[in-house]
Amino acid sequence: MDKEIAITELVHKFKLNGKFDSLRKEILTIYKNSNTGLQLKSKLEEIIRKEIDNNHTLFTQDRGKTVIMIGNIIDKSEVYNHARELMNDTIFMNKEFRTRVNIIMQEIKNDLEKTTEKRNT
Repeated sequence: MDKEIAITELVHKFKLNGKFDSLRKEILTIYKNSNTGLQLKSKLEEIIRKEIDNNHTLFTQDRGKTVIMIGNIIDKSEVYNHARELMNDTIFMNKEFRTRVNIIMQEIKNDLEKTTEKRNT
């Protein structure tokens, strides 16, 4: 089996079997309750409050346009980039997390190899 195809198939199975979604939810829960997550929430609220104070017509505008406008302001603030960097440093580089992902991927790889062997016999 081609190595690139095997990697693509591993990732596909990782997402397909619900493991990816499960880990994603767990990470978000950990992050939301962490100091970093609470700081992110606070900064987002601060940006939104500031924009509301600067532009009182936000509540009278089309809701979709308001969401896009505030989203653009948040994107320009680099808040998400900072949060992403902190997540990379604290969660994704965490040895326990990386070990769990490696174990899950190895299990999926083993299952794929067994399936391939059965097809070939």
